[in-house]
Amino acid sequence: MSSTVLLVVEDSSFLENLSESLKCLKASVVTAASKHEALEACSTHEVDLALLDIRQQGNDAIQVLSSLKKNQPETEVILLSDVKHIGLAMKGMQQGASGDIAVPFDIDLFKKIIKSALRRRKAHLKASRQLTLLNFFEDTMMAATFAEAGEFETAQNLSKGDGQKKISTDVL
Repeated sequence: MSSTVLLVVEDSSFLENLSESLKCLKASVVTAASKHEALEACSTHEVDLALLDIRQQGNDAIQVLSSLKKNQPETEVILLSDVKHIGLAMKGMQQGASGDIAVPFDIDLFKKIIKSALRRRKAHLKASRQLTLLNFFEDTMMAATFAEAGEFETAQNLSKGDGQKKISTDVL
């Protein structure tokens, strides 16, 4: 499964260079040059990692960050910044960005940071899936217990997935 990276950069040559670097990491890259394009991309793609250039996009990039974290809270976000935009980078971190990269940067360091962010995302997704599977087994075991006790309707409701709400009303 390829990771999807949203790259929001206004400068077209910088956007193209970063996009090629990300494709070398076998990532599916979605590019946007403006806030509106970025918001559109966020609504049509599940984004694993977003790279937002706050140097040119400024508060528009922070708005994209807020929207992305609201709709896809598990997405990793890295800000592309410089010394002049430290305050904005800090604001972005407070709103959920996981890091920033100061431009200009070494391309090998960039790739290392990207790989690390994508590993964090995959680890988090794996943990979420395991928790979901654990919840399924818990519900199944509870349904079996209720069935064994003769509470067939409650057991059936649990096995359909509307468990917790039904248990509280059926048991009381």
